[in-house]
Amino acid sequence: MSIRENILFHTPYEESRYKQVLDACALIPDLAGFKDGDLSNLGDNGVGLSGGQRARVALARAVYSKAEILLLDDPLSALDHETADNIVHKCLLGPITRCRIVILVTHRTRLCEEYASQIIEVSGPNAYAVRNGSSISASDGMGKRAEFDEEGVNSLADESLANDAAPDKFIEDEHRAYGGVKASVYWEYIKAGQLKWWVVLICFVSIYRIIAIGEYWFLKQWTEAYGRTQEGIASLSGFFRSLPSPEANIRPWLLGFFLIAFAQSVMFLVSQAFMVVIVFCAGRQMFKHIMCQVSHSAFRFFDITPVGRLMNRMTSDMNTIDGHISFQLQNVAWLSITWVSSIVVIAAITPIFLVFSFALALAFVMIFLWFLPTSQSLRRLEPPKDI
Repeated sequence: MSIRENILFHTPYEESRYKQVLDACALIPDLAGFKDGDLSNLGDNGVGLSGGQRARVALARAVYSKAEILLLDDPLSALDHETADNIVHKCLLGPITRCRIVILVTHRTRLCEEYASQIIEVSGPNAYAVRNGSSISASDGMGKRAEFDEEGVNSLADESLANDAAPDKFIEDEHRAYGGVKASVYWEYIKAGQLKWWVVLICFVSIYRIIAIGEYWFLKQWTEAYGRTQEGIASLSGFFRSLPSPEANIRPWLLGFFLIAFAQSVMFLVSQAFMVVIVFCAGRQMFKHIMCQVSHSAFRFFDITPVGRLMNRMTSDMNTIDGHISFQLQNVAWLSITWVSSIVVIAAITPIFLVFSFALALAFVMIFLWFLPTSQSLRRLEPPKDI
């Protein structure tokens, strides 16, 4: 937001009134020192301005408004005596506040006590009326200082506001990455979740997949055992030779299938438990690192970084780390193991399938590489919640 936008505060721009306010608030000399005049951008909390300049910009915003009652909270405290005295006579006693009620809270009472229509002293929980009476005109001995030289103001303001070039941004736009996510980013997350837990997780996922293949094999043998005599069952492979015909006694087959399903459920439960451990370790480690970096940052960092951007990184991004990335990496491990095991099993039975599988994998990779940049760009279009 530029200085002009800060002063206008969504009210219509009136050139003569605007220049009058700038002169009354002693902002014209300050704006002349800025490269882009009143079009200069400000950071959060008025970064780029001194304390006195911030106070005068805030005062100009209040005075420029059409409010009939102005409540001013000590705008003179950060000003030197000459500037404060100038504002009292040009702004508070000038034509810009004529026919308006000005309630001024200040410790510098000597500057304005002789012009106030009513003075109230606040001491702790008590308030005392020091003086009540009619307003004292600023023209009594001070009229010359309160006069408004419109031509002089216009010339100074025009000189200050002459440069209408697009101002440089005080806060640069947040950097947006393009292309694929670097492997180093994933590696940082993997390290944060501790490598030993990832190794254990991959082992349990592999065991789960082996049990799943064993389940398919068991169902195949069970199906082939129907319609066979006991001698025919003896022709089955390995362990199944000792089982009775399912038509005669199905209980051993049911028990075998139950044990396989139970082992598969246990492996799935254990793998999910280790996934929770990884999520907890990675989230805690990365949030601790973020907090350390932010806590040890210089005050300048907080001045030039929007609060909304910082909160977005420490809330929604941490939510992504806690819930999305870990399970995506788990899916990568699971699908990779499933793909390799499926290729091995099918190739062992039908080797010619390898040709088709590689062609299918190549087509998938080409489609994926075409789809991924578009998907990433759409995800990154979500704007940060800068305040």
